[in-house]
Amino acid sequence: MMTKRQCEYTFRPNDSCTQLVQLLAALVCLSQLLSWLLLMGAVLPKALGWLELSDEVLDSLTRVAEFGAWVLIGLVLCSGLVFLCWLYRAACNALALGAQGMQVSPAWAVGGFFVPIIHLFLPYQAVKEIWVNGPVDSEPDSIWLKIWWFCLLGSMALSRFADISVGWETQGGEWGIRLLLFTLSAWLTAASAYALLRLVGEINRRQNRLAGE
Repeated sequence: MMTKRQCEYTFRPNDSCTQLVQLLAALVCLSQLLSWLLLMGAVLPKALGWLELSDEVLDSLTRVAEFGAWVLIGLVLCSGLVFLCWLYRAACNALALGAQGMQVSPAWAVGGFFVPIIHLFLPYQAVKEIWVNGPVDSEPDSIWLKIWWFCLLGSMALSRFADISVGWETQGGEWGIRLLLFTLSAWLTAASAYALLRLVGEINRRQNRLAGE
C-alpha cells in the first residue's frame, strides 16, 4: 500500500469529475428519499388501517416504488464508478502537490473498496490522507468525511435486513421492524450521499487552492 515516488505524479484539474460526482450524489440523495416516501405511501397507511387502498392502487404504488429502487441502484452504481475515478485522480493530485506521509497509493485507494475486511477502513484512510494534505492553514479534519463514511457503513449494514419490498404483509408483526430498518437505511444513504457531495467539493477546492499557491 506504500505510495510511489512523488515525482511520478502530475497535477491535473479534477473539476469536471468533481461536478459529476456531486450531481450523481445529489440524485442518489433525492431518489433515495423519494423511494422511501413511495414505499411509505404504499405500505404504512394500509398496514396501520389509516386508509383503505384498493389492490389496484396498492399494486401501482408498489410497482412505482420498485421502479424507484432500480433507478436508485443504477444511480448508486454510476456514482460509485465516477467517485472511484475522482478518488484516483485526487490521490494522484495530492502526491503531485507534495503530500507527506501518505500510506495508501492511488491504486489502493480505489482497490481497497473491493477487498474484504480492509474495505471497512482503507477507503476512509485514503480519503483522510488526501484531506490532511491540503493547505496548511485549512481545517485539519472534515466532519463531512466522518458523516459520509459512517453513514455509508451503517446503511450497508442495515440494508441487509431491511428488504420489505416483497411479502411484507405476510410477515406478521415483523414488518414493523423491517420498515424501521429500511427507514434508517434510507436516511443514512441520503445523508452519506449529501456528505459525499460536500466532501468532494471541499477536497477539490483545497487542491486547486494548493496548486495555485
